[in-house]
Amino acid sequence: MLPSGEHWDRRQLAALLEPGANVSALTANTLFVGYNKGEWGGGLRRVDTLTGTISIVKDPSSQTCSGRLDPECAPVVGIIPDTENAGCVLAGASLAHLSGRYGEVLRVCEDRITSVFSEQLPIVPNSIVNRPGQTWPFTSLVPTNDGWVAVGQNRFARARANAVTMNDIPALRSWAGLQISAPVDGVIFVEAACCWGSEASVQYQVVAIPVEP
Repeated sequence: MLPSGEHWDRRQLAALLEPGANVSALTANTLFVGYNKGEWGGGLRRVDTLTGTISIVKDPSSQTCSGRLDPECAPVVGIIPDTENAGCVLAGASLAHLSGRYGEVLRVCEDRITSVFSEQLPIVPNSIVNRPGQTWPFTSLVPTNDGWVAVGQNRFARARANAVTMNDIPALRSWAGLQISAPVDGVIFVEAACCWGSEASVQYQVVAIPVEP
């Protein structure tokens, strides 16, 4: 269903889409649909709203997990408009599973996929997590009035004016049954679903909600 004036227009798709997806705003005649299946990947689909055609958006590669947005290995945790490039979107792909860590914000323009941001984890000797090639993982990507915010465990990335800064998540306080922060950088942080950590040390995930128009 797509908006058409004061009504909604039903469009037939050429194939089925699974439920539980991240869906972009309509860009020209295209919708982007991303899936987060955790360690089972997810990937990104492009829907042509005129023809109903659905295609997988990924880097061409002959080997599994060797190209960006491979649906076998790249969970998509958010899709937002790319305000600097008409017809493009920004997609957040990220995974933290066992000893693996990966996080990257990607620009998708038609069939072109380019990296916008990733943060290398510091290397710690004899660590199976903090080893070369590991990048900071995050669980959400949301737009702001002047950029975007990606939120991970204890830290968040804030993009504005072509620069990205990393910051600690501010302290949360109890309010109306929620754990919530004061406004920071145009967003508030709210404790959400479980979990980072293990059974011995559980830490709830935090989401960012834009509060500036």
